[in-house]
Order: sequence, then C-alpha cells, then structure tokens
Amino acid sequence: RQANMNMLRVWGGGLREKRPFYDLCDRLGIMVWQEFPFACSFLTRFPRSLEYLDLVEAEAGAIVRDLRRHPSVVCWCGGNEFSPDRNEPLVSRLRRAVATGDQTRPFLDASPAGGDSHNWKVWHGFQAPATYRDDGAQFASEFGMQAPPDVATLRRFVPEDELWPAGQAWTYHGAELGKLQRYAGPYLSQGQAPTLEAFVEASQRAQAQGLQIAVEHYRRRKAEGCGGVLVWQLNEPWPAISWALVDFFRQPKPAYEAVKRLFNPVLVSVEYARREYRPGDCLSGDLWLINDLSEEMGGCEVEVLLWDGKGQQVERFAQTVDLDSHTASAFGSFCWNLPPGGGWRLTCHLTQNGRLLCGNEYDLTVHDGLGPSLKQRLWAWMAGLVTPA
Repeated sequence: RQANMNMLRVWGGGLREKRPFYDLCDRLGIMVWQEFPFACSFLTRFPRSLEYLDLVEAEAGAIVRDLRRHPSVVCWCGGNEFSPDRNEPLVSRLRRAVATGDQTRPFLDASPAGGDSHNWKVWHGFQAPATYRDDGAQFASEFGMQAPPDVATLRRFVPEDELWPAGQAWTYHGAELGKLQRYAGPYLSQGQAPTLEAFVEASQRAQAQGLQIAVEHYRRRKAEGCGGVLVWQLNEPWPAISWALVDFFRQPKPAYEAVKRLFNPVLVSVEYARREYRPGDCLSGDLWLINDLSEEMGGCEVEVLLWDGKGQQVERFAQTVDLDSHTASAFGSFCWNLPPGGGWRLTCHLTQNGRLLCGNEYDLTVHDGLGPSLKQRLWAWMAGLVTPA
C-alpha cells in the first residue's frame, strides 16, 4: 500500500497465502489475482488421469470455498506459464471448480493468456529496456530486472571470500551474473574493473530505470485499453540476489522508491527517445497525464524543468490543465537544445492550488542501447517457441 500498489498476484508456482494475508488485503483495499498451484509446464503437460483430475478439482474447489468470502480476491487464474490448449483437461476441471464455488469472479485459463503478457525480452532476452515500449499487451502481469541488495545486506549472507569478485554464493542465492553484468554495464565507468559498491549501485540504477520505462509505458497505454501493470516481484522469501523490490531483511532497493512514485494514482509522464544525447542535440518529448481516480481535477499546473550537470535550470515548460477521471492523455510537447556539458536531467511536477499531486524525474546521462548477441537472440527465439504467448 505504501508503494501505491492496488493489486498483488499470488503466483501459481508458490502457495495459497495464509489467512492474515487476505484479511490485510481486504482491509487495505489491495486486490488479489489468485492463481491455482500449477506453474511452468513449458514442453510437458500435467497428468490427465481421472484420479489426478478429480484431486485437482477437489483441491481447487476447497481453495475457492475458503477464499471466496474475501472481497480482495477479484479473479481466479489457472496458473503460471503453461499452455491452456495442451492442458485442456486440467483447465476444464479448474473452470468447473470456480463455476461451482463462485460465480461472481472471472476465471483466466492461465497467465499469460488472453491478452496479458510476461515480458522477458528484457532480462532473459538481453534486450535493451527501451523495448518494453514495443509491448502492446492489454495487461502486463509479469516483468522485471534483478539487482543485488545493498552491500551491508550482501555481507549478511555472502561469505567474505566470495563477496567480490562475485563467487559461487552469488549464484547459489539466485544471481544471474551474466545478465547482472550486461545491465549494469552502461552505468559503470568503462575501462576499469568495478568495485563491489560500484557494481551494486549500477545494478540498482539499471533496475530502477528499467522499471520506470516499463511502468510508464503500460500506464500511458491506458489510453489504448491497457488495464494494469504488475512488477515481478515485490518481496523475497529468503536472502537472495533477485528481482525483488524489497529484500529478505525488508530493506527497500532504489527501485522500490521509483515504483512508489510511478504507481501514484495521478502521474505526469514524459515520452521521449531513449538514446545517447550530446550537447546541442534536440531533446523532444510528449507530456502525458494519467489519472486513475474517479474524480476530475481542474485547474492543475504542470511544470517540466531541464537541469544541467551543475544543478542549474536551463529550460522550463508550464501549462494549466484539467484532468478527467480515469484517463490517460497527451497534452503537450517540447523541444529543447541540450546545453554544453552533461549530467542533464528532467523533473516534472503536477500541482493543484499549490498542493503537490505527483512528481517524476528522468536521468538523461545514461543510455542502454546494447542489443543481444547472436547466441542470445537464438536463445530468445527458442524460448519463444516453448513459452506460452
């Protein structure tokens, strides 16, 4: 709730959550996307014997009866990343269990299926984060980037002799080192080996900026019918180097603060070309306002500022706007020539009668334009053949 999230997806590769979880979601107004415990059957299929399917239906029916009293549960889903067509007998039993026990909520055959996406072209596919903006999904239900926790946290579970350079303990605790190095690269000084502190900072910056690109894209697509965006993942069940926004010891990563800002019900967003900028280049951008609230907001003031590396304001855009409820729309644009030097950044603010409604910011100094290698493109193509669309 503090991160401005209004939905949690209970993943099919995990467990039905404990009762206090649903009680808290009821009280806090957090919606729950509830999956049945089936996951990651890529090339195989679940059993089809009558004994197994009877057991599936009985278990699913018990889950439905136990959870249907919770208003936080808003949909049932067959599970995570398996083919509904190849597993039609399983899906049919799950659908029947839901229809018998609860006719008030929709049933989704699986995730992804029917319009939602698990976008792993970034991270597993080694694509640049800007490719998130190519996704035309109706609902983004899974995507993310790994980042290590803070150095002090790493020292709590990684032996000193394996801390840096990264040893086997990193891999044991979930780190995908090749991908971490690939995405940290644009944020590191070139030509010298990074320190542990520099590598952690670079990875965390990459995670925060990657999620910013994705979340803003999907929220702007509200104008085209995109219904939601869920980040993989919120938290962690053990000390790990993972996609989590909050580590096992409940220490937020920088991406947590970014996501908190980006999930604000009212958001000002700048859509601009993600490329390397030099002094004198034209920085052009389209300004968007997203209002997920049911109330109209009139007489708002939008301000966008361009800053140089010395912290001096060099350009300003300001406009008075009225926000309709439940909308996402572009309302203006700018084109500015970047001043000498570097370190440029954008800041945005939306206010109403002097009250700050939301803010946003953009770092123009780092560009991730790295493409996947031939081997990585081949891997992504093969993964696309077996991963449900």
